[in-house]
This record gives sequence, C-alpha cells and structure tokens, in this order.
Amino acid sequence: MTYYHPNPPPPKPGMSLAAKLALGCGIPTALFIVFAGGCMALVGGAANEVDKQVQKDKAADARAAKEDVKLVSCKIVDDSFGPDVEAKIKVTNNGDKRANYWIAVEFLDAKGNQVDSLDAYVENLAPGASTTRDFTGIFVAGQLEGVTKGTCKILDVSRDELFAAN
Repeated sequence: MTYYHPNPPPPKPGMSLAAKLALGCGIPTALFIVFAGGCMALVGGAANEVDKQVQKDKAADARAAKEDVKLVSCKIVDDSFGPDVEAKIKVTNNGDKRANYWIAVEFLDAKGNQVDSLDAYVENLAPGASTTRDFTGIFVAGQLEGVTKGTCKILDVSRDELFAAN
C-alpha cells in the first residue's frame, strides 16, 4: 500500500529569508527567554527566602543556647555497671511558639580533657514552659577509670519550631 504525503505549502511570495527565520526561530526563542527569566526569578526569590530562614534559625539556636538551656548539675555516680555521669538541664522555652530542643553536653575530667559527650532531647515545649531533664552518658568500660571529678559544658543547642506540634 502506498501512502500519499502532500508537500508542505510553498512559502508566501514576497517573504524574505530573514523574515521567515525571525518568525520561525525568533518568536519561540524570545518566549523561551522570557519564560526562563521568570523561572530564574522565582527560584532566586525562593532561595533568598530559604537563606533568610536558615539565618533566622541560627539566630534562634544561638539565643536558645544562651537563654533557654541551663545546666543544673553534673556528677559522677557509681551504679551497678560502674562509674557513670549524671547530668541535669533545665530548658525554658522563651520563644513564642512550641519548640523541640536537642542539647549536646560534653563531660570534662578534672584536667579539662573531654571524656565524652551526652545528648538530651526535649520535645514539644510550649512557650513560657520549663522542664528539667536528667540524662546519663553511655560510656564504654574503662572510659571513666580513674576519673573522680569532672564538669559538664553545653556544646550545642538546636531549637526547632518546624517539627513541634504548633
């Protein structure tokens, strides 16, 4: 079976090659440039908003480390498995939204050497509310051998409002 394919219509008489190229390529190219420029402007604006939020979160974390989290106690105790470190922190949400807190604390021996770090997590703390958390380290055998005194120091506080139940 043979199919008949008609030839494309001949170009309009009097239209120059430059006019044909301008219509055939120029208009679609111009539309693409306008569309791409608009997309880049939207993406650039979104990136700026994300950057602003990251900076705001860093400022909130720095404020929380100074104002919201306080070390209440830190001591070495002897339990059935051997020496361990017990620490207590108090967290007060001084922000205006519910927040989660992750707190990293390091335990230093009497000479100021880091023995290990401890972590605490406070979830969904309401604005103005306070709570205390007791937490212990997970030390391997012998890690606290010979250590009878030490101190705790807050290393980092991460405050998160996004995932708290607001």
